[in-house]
Amino acid sequence: MSVVGSLARDRFRVHSDVDLLVHGSIDPRRRSMIERLVADHFRGTDIPYDLIFASDISPDRVQELLDDCV
Repeated sequence: MSVVGSLARDRFRVHSDVDLLVHGSIDPRRRSMIERLVADHFRGTDIPYDLIFASDISPDRVQELLDDCV
């Protein structure tokens, strides 16, 4: 898993969210587990987040997200 987006670019602000990129092909059971774990960690923080699964987006978009990281 990689942090991407504004937090990775050191541009995280008051209204930003945390973007997390999950690498690889994930089976449905494991995907559900990852979603629960991330939700549990963010619960009570009031910090919005996006969980992005690499298997849901194009390889070019994955690379774009990774290239944009500092």
